[in-house]
Amino acid sequence: MKKLFLLTIGIITLMTLSSCIIETPPITSIEEIDYTIEIYLQTVDGLSYEIDTITVEKDPLGTFKTISIEYDGFYLNEAISNHIFVVDTSLEVVELYYDRIPFHISFYLSSGLYNTQTFLYGQEVVFPDLSQVTGWKNGMDEVITGVHIVTSNDRFYAIEEDQTEINFEGYYALLNDVEMALWYDTLQGIIQSYTYVSYGDARDILQDSDEDPNNQDNVLLIYDRRSVDSTWDAGVTWNREHVWPRSKLPNTTAEADLHLLRASDPILNSTRGNLSFVDGSGEARIIGSGWFPGEEDRGDIARIVFYVIMMWETNINLIGNLDTFLKWHEEDPVDDFERQRNQVIYAYQRNRNPFIDYPELVSIFYPKAPENISFILNSKAQLSYREKHAQYYVHAFL
Repeated sequence: MKKLFLLTIGIITLMTLSSCIIETPPITSIEEIDYTIEIYLQTVDGLSYEIDTITVEKDPLGTFKTISIEYDGFYLNEAISNHIFVVDTSLEVVELYYDRIPFHISFYLSSGLYNTQTFLYGQEVVFPDLSQVTGWKNGMDEVITGVHIVTSNDRFYAIEEDQTEINFEGYYALLNDVEMALWYDTLQGIIQSYTYVSYGDARDILQDSDEDPNNQDNVLLIYDRRSVDSTWDAGVTWNREHVWPRSKLPNTTAEADLHLLRASDPILNSTRGNLSFVDGSGEARIIGSGWFPGEEDRGDIARIVFYVIMMWETNINLIGNLDTFLKWHEEDPVDDFERQRNQVIYAYQRNRNPFIDYPELVSIFYPKAPENISFILNSKAQLSYREKHAQYYVHAFL
């Protein structure tokens, strides 16, 4: 009887335990999403992007992703790239844009830092085109030949012509006996010793000085280079243009200086008035509040301006911008017409425009402005006119 009781209890217990077994739910896999990563690299000109690589990725739905791939010379443009995202069913393409790293390339002259330009990684270095520079060296003193591609910040050093070795002849021979630092003041003294010719006499002299090399009966007019009959007819066909306007000259004597007078079309002369010169291109015309003299005469204008500020000790800012005149002097070099004018005027006025005879003097007296250059001037030293009035264009003896 007892055994039957125990057996019954066992069966009941077993049935109770069997009813309490927990079943494990079936495992469901997390969905994975396919998407494409497109990588775009900035073009060398920096104006657009071009596709570099396309890859297909797969990640579980809901995955939080941050993508930033390293590229030499590039950095991720986070502003336009969707590099931080969550994988979801709408995800198809992830676009990553990489910009080229900007590097600073510095150019040095013997006088110091000329300027620093910014180039993008992979761009070709554009070296400054300076008349006195014949080439460039790197920091290892190696001459740069061919194309140099930017891959990092870099410095280059100019190979310059020795412009101090000028053999001055005849009218200028005195300069051979003085050091370079005294050239400007010595030359100023030479040209300021001259013979005054009246403004009225200029009507006859300009017929010779501005003579058309191809027609001795004509003169070439400034601003349009037209060839017209040289006979003076009271200013109807041509009149006398003050390249440096009379109203901006320091005295009435200067207004008769033949070097700053040119035969001109009366209408163009009146249109120009006393406007300062500004840069431009093409034909002579008013640009903004200034006057562009035309491409054929811009160099002639620059050399007249350099003469006037030396001869009459006036300020270049009254007539234009020094950088513009330096540019014109380089772009439009001395021609036979200017040489003829200089020679004829010398016969009457007994002085010459040295910037026509020795164009290299321009870059000596007005070197390109070095940046961040430091120098000390003796406070008791007498500064030349050029040093006092030519803005920051001062010889710095280091």
